[in-house]
Amino acid sequence: MNKKIILRVITVLIIAGVGIALYFFNNKNQAINESNNHRNFTYVNEESGYSFEYPEEWNAITNKYNSNNALFGPGATNESGYGGVEFIGTLSSGQSLKDFVKEFNSGVESGSVSETETTINGQNAIVSTLPKASMESTETKSVSFEKGGRVFNMYLMYKTDFVKYPEDEQRLAIFNQMISTFKIFDLPSIKVLSPNGGESWTKGQKVKITWSAPDLVKNVNIRLEVSGNPDSQNFNAAIVSNVPNTGGYEWTVKELYAEVWGITDLPASDKYFVIIEDSEKNNIYDKSDTTFSIQ
Repeated sequence: MNKKIILRVITVLIIAGVGIALYFFNNKNQAINESNNHRNFTYVNEESGYSFEYPEEWNAITNKYNSNNALFGPGATNESGYGGVEFIGTLSSGQSLKDFVKEFNSGVESGSVSETETTINGQNAIVSTLPKASMESTETKSVSFEKGGRVFNMYLMYKTDFVKYPEDEQRLAIFNQMISTFKIFDLPSIKVLSPNGGESWTKGQKVKITWSAPDLVKNVNIRLEVSGNPDSQNFNAAIVSNVPNTGGYEWTVKELYAEVWGITDLPASDKYFVIIEDSEKNNIYDKSDTTFSIQ
């Protein structure tokens, strides 16, 4: 075989080898991307107002004992996941997130190794490492997020001996990716417009109760509450339930059935409030800013 033929054969083999290599490289990347696309899901907790992405095998679910909280991890479907998210409270006036987290962590078994301030996904955050006393060296990585005064804690428990437990090192790496996707979003809000304080109603009078609420709120309940009246009876009764969110309701002031005390009287008082709540999610509500009177 002459040299030209040998060179041509070698060239063809090299080109073919490169082509095969590129084929497998591209297909491998495609498989990884397809795998990643298939594995990533988004958990949304509409009741508390947060979301995060998680890998399919981590089975993120709502905690059946507290629907505001979430569990995730390979064992989460049986309520024993490796981590989760929980609502831990609201900042008091003038309180910093770091002070809030320090106070929250003060009751932890072995204290906090570190509390580092940072910004994650555009939100204030504190990263804490919390050691646990156990037979194995165990830690919890805890990230506290804050927006609008609401504070959520995203945490993962893992064993620190990564040589002995390499799967826990993997879990921590996945958790760090999940942290970057955590997002607090604004909940729908209701605002009582009238009566909002200072009004004076009389029995038999036709009045207009008004409010504002986004279209996400389909129906509302309207309640009447009074506290501190002379006979010390706290009156809390439904004016109407499950009416369309039109922003207004006409009512003739009359006696109502008070659920707590089982009375039908409408006591004269200057300490009344109107409460308007989402019929489906009664944690979304508003109350008159100050009291008004019914005589």
